[in-house]
Amino acid sequence: MSKSPHLNGPECNRWNHGDEREFMRYLEGQPLFFGEYEELSSSDAAAVDVDLTTYETKLTTGGSAGSEDVNVGDGSDALAIGQRKLITLDTRTDASDVVNLDHANIVNASGVQTTNVDLDAEGEFVLLEWNGAKWQIIYSDATVAIAV
Repeated sequence: MSKSPHLNGPECNRWNHGDEREFMRYLEGQPLFFGEYEELSSSDAAAVDVDLTTYETKLTTGGSAGSEDVNVGDGSDALAIGQRKLITLDTRTDASDVVNLDHANIVNASGVQTTNVDLDAEGEFVLLEWNGAKWQIIYSDATVAIAV
């Protein structure tokens, strides 16, 4: 049985049987690079860019009582195909704040171009993966507004 190149130690042999759920439960408690995050404040004055060198961006809205734009980018800064990016609305300063993600570079889980990706409640999140051409939504909070 071969070991996974991404894990070290006696646990490696356990994951070669195709049980992804068990593997994900194992990873949840591990100190991997997933623990790093960026704190970013948005505003209605100008769009802000997420940092693609960290796994997660935690957003705080600026209290504009309106739309605030956040750019994920066109992928030219992506590290590799398969790179993932988690974007979470951590703090909503005003009850009317809405964060609009840069939908021009985002496709839904089926690969269809999005026309709108909005986070409008604390705790909402979207998990993206770079597919070589666009950021694809691979998972999101059920209440995130995604239009195609």
